[in-house]
Formats: sequence, structure tokens, C-alpha cells
Amino acid sequence: MERDIRLEELDELRQQLTLLNKKLEKQSIINHQLIRNSIKERISNINRTGIVLCALVVIATPIISINYAHYLNFSLALNIFTCAFMAIALIYTIWSHWGLSSNLLNGDLITASSKILRTRRLYKQWSYFSYPWLVVWLCWNGWEIYSKIDNQEMLLGIIVGGIVGLVIGGIYGMRQRNKIYRNIDAMLQDIAELKSEE
Repeated sequence: MERDIRLEELDELRQQLTLLNKKLEKQSIINHQLIRNSIKERISNINRTGIVLCALVVIATPIISINYAHYLNFSLALNIFTCAFMAIALIYTIWSHWGLSSNLLNGDLITASSKILRTRRLYKQWSYFSYPWLVVWLCWNGWEIYSKIDNQEMLLGIIVGGIVGLVIGGIYGMRQRNKIYRNIDAMLQDIAELKSEE
């Protein structure tokens, strides 16, 4: 009799362990899916940021070019230099986001990691290229303003407007870049977690 009770207890314990294992498997699948959804959402955020940056470049380039040519009478060389930089920024942003889509996780996780790291690397390389270009552009603008604008009120307005625009644009650009870096770092951590579960 005692033996039968123990067998029943063992059988009940086995059933509970089986049920617990099934729950843990379900939890693991749900956790896996949540991580994948989080990565997809972060990819969407990064790509939305890239689209906004591209749209700003497309809108700003003709406005700057028209102002340089018709209202400020800046040199054609500075206008071309500015438009070239904007075109390079547009192409580089598109190239940086190339291959970064929500389908990225359909393949293996190593390929996904390498594509995400590629985007991070390209954004970092852009800083090395764009900052020197920006310094040259600012100095050139300063020279053009100093040599072409005689009206003191207009000169003051251009300087104040330029400084305000530079500060706002700089803060916005840094925030967007840092947002992209944070999303990329979080995705790499999520992928590392997915790899450890496999």
C-alpha cells in the first residue's frame, strides 16, 4: 500500500515536471519572439531616422542653394561645395542603411549582427569625414559673409541666424546619431541573448 502511494506521488511529480517543462518551453518561445520583435522595432526606428535625415537634406539643399545664389550673392564655388556635401550626405545615409530591414532576422544571427555592425561602423566613419568638411564649410561661409555683406544689420542677422541654426542642427544631429547608436547597441545585446538561447 505504501508502495502504491509512493508510485502515485512519483507519477504525480513526473506529470508536474512535464507540465513545468512545457511551460518553460512556451516561455522561452515567447521570450525569443519578444526579442525578435524588439529588434525589428529598433530597425524600423533606425530606418525612420535615416528617412527623416534624407528628407531634411533634400528639402534644405535647394533652399540653401537659392539663398546663396540670389539673396546673399555667395560664390558659385561655395554653392557647389555645399550642394556636393549635401549630395554626399544623402548618398552615404542611404548606403549606411542599405540591407538593414525587418527581414534581417530571417537569416542567421551572425549575418544580422554583421549588417547591424556595418551600419554602426559607417555612421562612425561619417563623423571622421563630415567634421573636417564642416569646419572648411563654416570658415568659407564666414569669409563669404565678411567679404560680401556690407550692411551691418544684415550681417548681424546672418551671423545670429547662422549660429542659432548651427546650434539647433548640431544638437539635433547629435541626438539622432546617439539614438541610432543606442538602438544598434541594444540590438547587438538582443542578438547575443538569442545566440545564447540557441
